Parts: sequence; structure tokens; C-alpha cells
Amino acid sequence: MIPRGGFDRYARALGINADLLQAAVAQAIDECAGLYGEELYRALARTYAALVAKFGSFAAAAAVEFYAAMRSGAGPAQGYEPRQFDPGHGGLLASDVDEALRNSAPAAALAARAVQRAMGYADATIQGNAMADPAHPRWALVPHAGACDWCRMIGSRGFVFKSSATAGAERHPSCRCIPVADFSDSPALDGYDPAALYDEYRAKHPEWGSHRTGSRARRSGKVVAAFVDGKRFGSIGDIQRYMEGASSPDDLKARMATANRAGLAMGFQPGSPYAKSLAQTAAGVSKRLSAK
Repeated sequence: MIPRGGFDRYARALGINADLLQAAVAQAIDECAGLYGEELYRALARTYAALVAKFGSFAAAAAVEFYAAMRSGAGPAQGYEPRQFDPGHGGLLASDVDEALRNSAPAAALAARAVQRAMGYADATIQGNAMADPAHPRWALVPHAGACDWCRMIGSRGFVFKSSATAGAERHPSCRCIPVADFSDSPALDGYDPAALYDEYRAKHPEWGSHRTGSRARRSGKVVAAFVDGKRFGSIGDIQRYMEGASSPDDLKARMATANRAGLAMGFQPGSPYAKSLAQTAAGVSKRLSAK
């Protein structure tokens, strides 16, 4: 079990880091006052990328410290030295700036994306180490206080993740859910009750589907529609067609994030035929885009 005190210190460090990043993004936008058009975009894009890298590195460092403490406490026989991992945001950062500048509240929009990207460094570090570590701990995303319904649904899945593929792209703008790893045979965190979260989100959002009932629904030939990022997906075909509409590699990556969330909400599990068909669709679209 993860000690509550260690988790709280880790969560507090990530929270403070997110607060400081949001303030830095707001200051960066203020400093761009008087710039317009391409000049504004380029100046803000440079500063934003630097801020995400800086505060993302802090988040990754906090994740390494937490992971090392959990590993030391568990004492697995195999040796391993945890390290920081880069989430590889790439061109998504430029897209974040472009999206924010089209928003009626650009500072708030960009600050929300910045938190998402910086927390992605903690995700990548926990996931990357869990995959590379010979002890192979399980990991989870623990909803923060006041988390949205979507995050509470993800939290209801508990310690089910064993690779980056099984939980990729769960995080949304401004999300502060905490990635954790547990080396015990029965991973747990005091105060974190996935079953209660499951009952809560199912009562509030029956239209989201269920990671527990999804397989039964598929066997009966019925798939529950998913509503993700303002879009309705009623079938695997809907998700595949959405992915096929990608206009660039970065757009494909963003669409895959939405597709993964839709699939999970519809009850399709990693490793299922759905996941394989989704990967095949992504590979086909990627090949088409690279040939342009």
C-alpha cells in the first residue's frame, strides 16, 4: 500500500508546480501585449514551450522521487534506478498556442493546456519507469480533490495499468490527477476507493458506458455510445472515421487521444480486437499523412 503521507507530499509538490506554471503562463501572455499576428504567435510559442519544459522537468523530478521512495519501501529483489521520461509533446505545444489565441480567454486556455502538458511529464515518468523496471509495478491515476466526472471515472479503474498503452491520453486540459505506482501484490492507497468512484460515476453518467459491463454489452451486440470532447461515438466505425479525418501527424495524435477516451468509455479494453483495429487505423492514417 502507498503510504498516505508520501502520496500527499508528492501530490502537493505537483499541485504547487502547476500553480506556478499557470502564473508563469499568465505573465508570459501579459508580456506579449502589443504583439499581433505571427509575431505574437511565435513569441508566445517560444516562451510556452520553454515553460512547459521547465515545469514539466520539475513534475518529472517529483515523480522520480516518489517512485524511488515507493520502490525502496517495497524492496524488490531486482535492482533498478528510476529516471525522468519525456512525454514527447512535439508539435502539440504549437497547436496549444494556436488554439489558445483563437479562444476568447487565451490566458486561461493556454494555462489549462500547460498544466496538462507538464503533468504529462509525471505520467511519462511513472509509466516509463514502471515499464522499464524489472519489478513491473502497477500504476493508477488518482483523482484530485474536486476532480471532474471524467477523471473520477478513470480513477474508478484502480491499479489496472501496466503499460503506457493501457492508459494513454487520459489527461485533459487543467487536469491534476496524480500518477502513482505501487509494488505490492494488492496495490492500494488509503482514501482512494475505486469501487466508490465507479458507483458514483455510473449513477451520474449511465451514457458513458462501463469498463465492467462493456464486454457483456459487446457479447449481446449492444455498444453504449460515448460522449467525449463534445462528440458522440456510437460505434467503432465512428471512432475510426474520426481518426481518418486527421489532417496532420499532430492532429492524428490529438484525435487518437479522443479515440482512446471514447473506446474506454464504451467499455473496450486494451488488447481487445477494438484496440488492435484502432492501432491499425492509426498506422494507415499515419502512412497516408507521411506520404503527403
